[in-house]
Amino acid sequence: MAEIQPFKAVMYSTEKVSNITQVITPPYDVINPAMQEGFYNSHPNNFVQIDFGKEYPDDNEDQNKYTRAAAFMGQWLEQGVLVEDAAPAIYVYDQTFNIEGREFTRRSFVSLVLAEPYESKSVLPHELTHAGPKLDRLKLTQATNSLFSQILALYDDRECQINQLLESTRANQALLEFEEPHGGTSRIFRITNADAIRFVQDFLRDRPLYIADGHHRYETSLKFSQLSSELKPELRAARYVTMSCVSMSDPGLVILPTHRSVKLPDGQTIEEFLVRLRARFNVLPLETLEDVLQSIGNQGEKTLIGMYSPSIGFSVLEIDFEKDGTTDNHYSRAWNELDVSILHCRILRDCMLVPEEDLFSKGPIFYSHSHSECLAKVESGEYDVCFFAMNATLTDLRTIVQNGEKMPPKSTFFYPKLMSGLFTYRMTSFGM
Repeated sequence: MAEIQPFKAVMYSTEKVSNITQVITPPYDVINPAMQEGFYNSHPNNFVQIDFGKEYPDDNEDQNKYTRAAAFMGQWLEQGVLVEDAAPAIYVYDQTFNIEGREFTRRSFVSLVLAEPYESKSVLPHELTHAGPKLDRLKLTQATNSLFSQILALYDDRECQINQLLESTRANQALLEFEEPHGGTSRIFRITNADAIRFVQDFLRDRPLYIADGHHRYETSLKFSQLSSELKPELRAARYVTMSCVSMSDPGLVILPTHRSVKLPDGQTIEEFLVRLRARFNVLPLETLEDVLQSIGNQGEKTLIGMYSPSIGFSVLEIDFEKDGTTDNHYSRAWNELDVSILHCRILRDCMLVPEEDLFSKGPIFYSHSHSECLAKVESGEYDVCFFAMNATLTDLRTIVQNGEKMPPKSTFFYPKLMSGLFTYRMTSFGM
């Protein structure tokens, strides 16, 4: 189902940039203004200037962050700061990291993947998306004719045959080895062996890819492909997107939960919210955040979601599916029983009365995989209530996708994020 192609990645020259950590960045959608400023100051060739540049008051149609991105890319290529690989390849991207004292290594291979509509079932989504980020990414792609970040995708390979092949065919010495901002160490290898590339292509030819992270970027590529085909039908390069593909059986595949801090809608009081909440849930008081985190999750026929409000302290919300028959009939039982579905639909929509258009909007809702960060947002008074929910699992993801459904946004947080600036795809060099 999935069509895999090697490509000539544009990468930083290690001769011009001795410390790659100073120039690569996290994905644009996790960069806040303070981080953006820090990246600008860290190195004159920091990738943020291309992937997520600053906006200025005098910007106009001819001079803006997208035109500046194209100019920076052209200059850095001319100066040799960025260098395009000599021959098409696929790339091994190993990320080693620690969580709670345990070390993991997640292996992905980076390649081009033919971007096809979801209806083709070659690439499948699992989350809903917003329009705003897609417009931003489309403008950047149109200005540069390039893709700068990889989409994280999953594939079914229960025996990890591709990982074993990549291990046996990669070079002994890493192309790049560097420390990522999260503290882990990453290594990149180049694979040019034609037999190895053909094996990967053949292996995935009858298997779909599941988007784990990067839905907005994938849908942007679909839109760009459509627009490019209308203008230049021969521009086959626009039909591809860069992906980092990970086996679902990879022992380093880690999913973390995403917690929420929420503002009460205008006119709503915490007391009114709690009355409606107690009519639907058992609100069980607890002493500490640690008690909450140990309690949340699926407990047989019950699901426990953590909550903190200054007025009532810590608690868990218990819903009994055998007693509570209020489900969204548009979705399957599996969808209705997801923690994030219960949180967004039964708690935020039905009990807090958050308007439908705000249910997945940043601003009314603050998202973070750090429970302490969400708690601090409420204790500071910036938000009113925070909720702690378990992450969706790979089993959940498979089930929901196979049902033809999509999870609410921020249902999964695949850790760590892929770094931007490592593998740029210049469409002008496709097939050369």
